[in-house]
Amino acid sequence: MQQQGLLQDDSLPPLTKPDKTTVITSEEKDQVLAAYFASKMSVPDLDLIRPSLHYTLNIKVDKVKKILYQVDTNKAMGGDQISPRMLKGCADQLAEPLCRLFNNCLQRKQWPCFWKSARVAAIHKKSAATHFDGYRLLNEK
Repeated sequence: MQQQGLLQDDSLPPLTKPDKTTVITSEEKDQVLAAYFASKMSVPDLDLIRPSLHYTLNIKVDKVKKILYQVDTNKAMGGDQISPRMLKGCADQLAEPLCRLFNNCLQRKQWPCFWKSARVAAIHKKSAATHFDGYRLLNEK
């Protein structure tokens, strides 16, 4: 298995930074793209006072089942390696345990670490491939 950024045949072309300079090494490109994506995903005001919620969110089994029945079986597996076909086919059996899991997470305000991590890749979407802002993130979890 090869580690990202250490490949000999770099697939990204040289990138033009916002200051119009060009970066060519994998490490420099990683830094430019990481800074760009971080700026798109940051919270603008961390000191903002959050409103208190006076209700409890409770997920219902029938809603989970309905969502499972709507899973697109033509999509690829996620990081959990569970086939969408399996999720849809086992919707009746999975709905209640998933519902309990989701409600438990909401009640405790804790989420499994696995849900908080992702393996992402920069995918070119528009403009010249040399422009840093012409890339989007692809979750490869």
